[in-house]
Amino acid sequence: MNELNDHHGVIIEYVMVNNRDLTESRIIRFINNQVACDWLTDQWPIIHTRQRAWIKSIQTHAPIYYPDSSIRFKDSSHV
Repeated sequence: MNELNDHHGVIIEYVMVNNRDLTESRIIRFINNQVACDWLTDQWPIIHTRQRAWIKSIQTHAPIYYPDSSIRFKDSSHV
């Protein structure tokens, strides 16, 4: 079975107001908790400061599927 089909990660859904004052929903999928935490620490403050934005949901241990990816991911928790 393809290891990408069985990988679990983090899904963050957020909403932001664009330059035309319309809301946009965005979903970001992360391969593991650490990458999601890094994004929340490094990138989220920039997004939140530049535009009105709020996090709608955070799903941990969510199935993540990369249908067009040839990259093989390794779960660092089992190293």
